[in-house]
Amino acid sequence: MERYNYPAPEIQDRSFSNHQDFHPLHGKLQFPAIRLLIFPDLISIANKMPLEVEFSLRVSASLVQKEQRLIHQEMEQSISMKNTGKILWVIAVFFASAWAQTENVQVPAIQGVYIITYRSPAHVRSSSPEVFHAAASDIRKTLADKGVRIVQDRERGFIENESKMSTGNMTMLAKESGAGSLLFVTVDRPTTKWIKLVLRAYDLDGSLLWEENVDSGMSAMSGGSGYKKCFEKLEKVIAKRIGGPGLPADAGVNLLKENP
Repeated sequence: MERYNYPAPEIQDRSFSNHQDFHPLHGKLQFPAIRLLIFPDLISIANKMPLEVEFSLRVSASLVQKEQRLIHQEMEQSISMKNTGKILWVIAVFFASAWAQTENVQVPAIQGVYIITYRSPAHVRSSSPEVFHAAASDIRKTLADKGVRIVQDRERGFIENESKMSTGNMTMLAKESGAGSLLFVTVDRPTTKWIKLVLRAYDLDGSLLWEENVDSGMSAMSGGSGYKKCFEKLEKVIAKRIGGPGLPADAGVNLLKENP
């Protein structure tokens, strides 16, 4: 069998990998670097290769652009999520700080008043114990209805007696009960009046804060009408003292406080 010797291909100095072998605009491979002596039936195949390569490159470029758009969208979404997270974090910190400040604010407790009611010797001589105890109860009710905080001694209750106590002893009882002031009320029965009330407010050091006097007046024709007139005057006098020294009160609240 006869063997054919084909001439070796002529290779130019430029390499096939040289950047001039690929046209960036047309996406076609150029073949100036290698000249091959091939069979004629392969030439037609070689002529079709640049078109296929061009189409492949265009498809690749389209895919690259699509990928870039996706990456860009993902970056925008990531940035948006990060910004939203920062905003939510700032809001959370703000409310947590505000809540902590609210928790740390201490509202000073309003201390109540300790009331002792004393029956004068004149009332003992000229009136009845029922009127005395009714007057003591109605005084506390009048104050409670106006929102005054009244502290009751859990051991002694409300003190209503005919024995006069010293200011020092009374303020000591007020301290022990947890009150912030003392109200000493005297129920009297003057010769020309059906009833008279003397109210003296003290601080816990025994200093007099204020004093008020109310009575039935001389126009009352009976003990009942005199009693009613006296308490009408009491309400007017007490109104200007409520919430001030000696009569702590909760605005709009009627409260009779008792120790547990």
